[in-house]
Amino acid sequence: MLNLNLLIIDTPFTAITEASIKKNMPGKGYTIVGLNGGIIRTALEECDNELTLVVMGGVILELGPGDIPPLQKLSEFHICAARSQVYSDHPTLSRFYSYTESPCNQGQVDLGIFIINPKLWTTIPDRDAGALRDKKLMKMPRYMNHKTDTLVSSCLSPYEALKYGMLGYMASAFNYLDILQKGSATTIEGYAYRLDKLAEYSDDPEIKILALKPSITKLRQRLSIARGFTDEWCHFK
Repeated sequence: MLNLNLLIIDTPFTAITEASIKKNMPGKGYTIVGLNGGIIRTALEECDNELTLVVMGGVILELGPGDIPPLQKLSEFHICAARSQVYSDHPTLSRFYSYTESPCNQGQVDLGIFIINPKLWTTIPDRDAGALRDKKLMKMPRYMNHKTDTLVSSCLSPYEALKYGMLGYMASAFNYLDILQKGSATTIEGYAYRLDKLAEYSDDPEIKILALKPSITKLRQRLSIARGFTDEWCHFK
């Protein structure tokens, strides 16, 4: 059982998150709140001054033993979050952000899912921009928050996209809110993201059509097993 408060920031896709919690963490309580200004502001106002896992509605949670760092360690940091840009520290692919609308920024974090420690915050920021400038950040492994990225649809080769998709078999959270919002996925995005997970937790016909064809899913799964996740870049140092 997740030994943290659980806060969901409501979106049109919150039912997906709820379904994943009920299946994978039966009996776990959670609170759903509307967004009040910035995401961090909302989290701090609603977390009851306790360590809290915060997710945007639509993020799938499949948390298991060992996925969450020890509470004692988390208590030393203001926030635990993954880099917003999956490839910002990649030795060769990071330079391709210059060809997109999102220049490479290793300091930018993803607020689709994070753990916040309100006891270290002395003020509540009005907006998310700049809110973490002087805060102590614990970096969440990129595979834990399996998320969308601008490079996938614009610059990645099918092989690199498929390789990132393999990491999805280690993931404990699937953060595909961008795909849900636009309601479609390219072939490359289908390689990179485990969109079959969306169909697993939703009965919405429009969401179910985002699921990958079974043949693609099986190919990615077999390759992930064969590869053995030996790529050191998969983990933050």
